[in-house]
Amino acid sequence: MLLNHFNGVFYKSDPPEDIFKGLVRVNTGELWFTRKVISKAFSDMLAVASSFNSLQGDSEINQDDYEHLTKREKSVVHLIAQGASNNKIADKLNISDHTVKTHLYSAF
Repeated sequence: MLLNHFNGVFYKSDPPEDIFKGLVRVNTGELWFTRKVISKAFSDMLAVASSFNSLQGDSEINQDDYEHLTKREKSVVHLIAQGASNNKIADKLNISDHTVKTHLYSAF
Protein backbone atom coordinates (compact mmCIF):
# COMPACT_ATOMS: atom_id res chain seq x y z
CA MET A 1 0.00 0.00 0.00
CA LEU A 2 2.82 2.41 0.79
CA LEU A 3 4.29 1.88 -2.68
CA ASN A 4 0.92 2.90 -4.11
CA HIS A 5 0.90 6.09 -1.99
CA PHE A 6 -1.68 4.96 0.57
CA ASN A 7 -0.90 6.60 3.91
CA GLY A 8 -3.69 5.02 5.91
CA VAL A 9 -6.51 2.52 5.96
CA PHE A 10 -9.87 2.89 7.69
CA TYR A 11 -12.53 0.25 8.22
CA LYS A 12 -16.32 0.54 8.42
CA SER A 13 -16.14 -0.91 11.92
CA ASP A 14 -13.74 1.84 13.14
CA PRO A 15 -15.32 4.25 15.62
CA PRO A 16 -15.82 7.76 14.19
CA GLU A 17 -13.38 9.27 16.71
CA ASP A 18 -10.64 6.84 15.52
CA ILE A 19 -11.31 7.75 11.90
CA PHE A 20 -11.12 11.45 12.74
CA LYS A 21 -7.90 10.95 14.70
CA GLY A 22 -6.44 8.93 11.80
CA LEU A 23 -7.41 11.53 9.21
CA VAL A 24 -5.77 14.26 11.27
CA ARG A 25 -2.60 12.16 11.55
CA VAL A 26 -2.51 11.31 7.81
CA ASN A 27 -3.08 14.98 7.01
CA THR A 28 0.03 15.87 9.06
CA GLY A 29 2.15 13.36 7.15
CA GLU A 30 1.91 10.34 9.45
CA LEU A 31 0.84 6.82 8.51
CA TRP A 32 -2.35 5.20 9.82
CA PHE A 33 -2.46 1.39 9.61
CA THR A 34 -3.65 -1.28 12.01
CA ARG A 35 -1.13 -3.34 13.96
CA LYS A 36 -2.15 -6.40 11.93
CA VAL A 37 -1.33 -4.65 8.64
CA ILE A 38 2.01 -3.34 9.94
CA SER A 39 2.99 -6.72 11.40
CA LYS A 40 2.14 -8.47 8.12
CA ALA A 41 4.12 -5.92 6.11
CA PHE A 42 7.25 -6.33 8.25
CA SER A 43 6.89 -10.13 8.23
CA ASP A 44 6.59 -10.13 4.44
CA MET A 45 9.60 -7.83 4.07
CA LEU A 46 11.73 -10.04 6.31
CA ALA A 47 10.57 -13.19 4.50
CA VAL A 48 11.38 -11.73 1.08
CA ALA A 49 14.80 -10.58 2.27
CA SER A 50 15.48 -13.98 3.80
CA SER A 51 14.43 -15.90 0.68
CA PHE A 52 16.44 -13.54 -1.54
CA ASN A 53 19.53 -14.10 0.59
CA SER A 54 19.03 -17.87 0.63
CA LEU A 55 18.96 -17.83 -3.19
CA GLN A 56 22.39 -16.24 -3.01
CA GLY A 57 23.61 -19.02 -0.73
CA ASP A 58 23.22 -17.01 2.48
CA SER A 59 20.42 -18.28 4.72
CA GLU A 60 20.63 -15.31 7.10
CA ILE A 61 19.30 -11.82 6.41
CA ASN A 62 22.18 -9.68 5.23
CA GLN A 63 22.57 -6.84 7.71
CA ASP A 64 23.91 -4.59 4.93
CA ASP A 65 20.39 -4.62 3.47
CA TYR A 66 19.24 -2.75 6.56
CA GLU A 67 22.25 -0.53 7.16
CA HIS A 68 20.04 2.56 7.04
CA LEU A 69 18.21 1.35 10.18
CA THR A 70 19.64 1.82 13.65
CA LYS A 71 20.21 -1.19 15.88
CA ARG A 72 17.15 -0.24 17.93
CA GLU A 73 14.97 0.16 14.81
CA LYS A 74 16.06 -3.32 13.68
CA SER A 75 15.10 -4.72 17.09
CA VAL A 76 11.69 -3.06 16.98
CA VAL A 77 11.04 -4.24 13.39
CA HIS A 78 12.00 -7.79 14.33
CA LEU A 79 9.64 -7.80 17.32
CA ILE A 80 6.78 -6.26 15.29
CA ALA A 81 7.28 -8.94 12.64
CA GLN A 82 6.81 -11.52 15.40
CA GLY A 83 3.50 -9.87 16.31
CA ALA A 84 4.54 -8.11 19.53
CA SER A 85 2.48 -5.14 20.67
CA ASN A 86 3.99 -1.71 21.29
CA ASN A 87 3.62 -2.27 25.05
CA LYS A 88 5.45 -5.61 24.92
CA ILE A 89 8.21 -4.13 22.76
CA ALA A 90 8.57 -1.18 25.13
CA ASP A 91 8.80 -3.52 28.12
CA LYS A 92 11.25 -5.86 26.44
CA LEU A 93 13.55 -3.06 25.23
CA ASN A 94 13.07 -0.84 28.32
CA ILE A 95 11.80 2.11 26.29
CA SER A 96 8.53 4.06 26.21
CA ASP A 97 5.58 3.32 23.91
CA HIS A 98 6.20 6.68 22.26
CA THR A 99 9.81 5.69 21.49
CA VAL A 100 8.58 2.41 19.94
CA LYS A 101 6.26 4.42 17.67
CA THR A 102 9.11 6.76 16.76
CA HIS A 103 11.33 3.81 15.77
CA LEU A 104 8.51 2.30 13.69
CA TYR A 105 7.90 5.60 11.93
CA SER A 106 11.62 5.93 11.17
CA ALA A 107 11.81 2.35 9.90
CA PHE A 108 8.94 2.97 7.49
